Amino acid sequence: MSERTLRVALVAGPMYDGLYETLATFEKTAGVHVEVAHRAPHPELNAHLASLGRVPYDLVSTHTKYAPSQLSFLAPLDEYADQLDMGRFYAPLIDLAKIGGRLYGIPRNIDVKLLHYRSDLVDHAPADWNVLIETARRLSTGARTYGFVFPGWSPVCLACFTNWLKWAEQACSLNRTFLC
Repeated sequence: MSERTLRVALVAGPMYDGLYETLATFEKTAGVHVEVAHRAPHPELNAHLASLGRVPYDLVSTHTKYAPSQLSFLAPLDEYADQLDMGRFYAPLIDLAKIGGRLYGIPRNIDVKLLHYRSDLVDHAPADWNVLIETARRLSTGARTYGFVFPGWSPVCLACFTNWLKWAEQACSLNRTFLC
């Protein structure tokens, strides 16, 4: 094995664990040892990183939505863009990995939120959260029970649903428009 070691902190979970099975192949091909020094689900990983005075990792697997709060230990990657073949990435994803115009991450996947609606009940998709809420109220009966369902009970589905609820709450409390 090479004397070069890459010390990493990785997010854990069923969506990521299969990817890490390829580390041995990477080590053999690149001649670099990968030391997985910390591996935890995102909430625990984020808490761990926030607790450190100095981050002792060469690479941290995170999400673009957490990057602004982790900026103090992230290094800009702009000088490596030519080596990273950035043209193979979907440009809007690269833009999401930038903070203040500087590149701080490389997208490893895309997480798309979708809204399905019953076209027999609703003529068109709601344009914003307020329209979604009003449509759900109009189509519902019962006290404070509105016709909005999120299918699935896995932790990932519940986390997505929680995000939707938070966004809806923020949109309503701040009177902001979030397009669907």
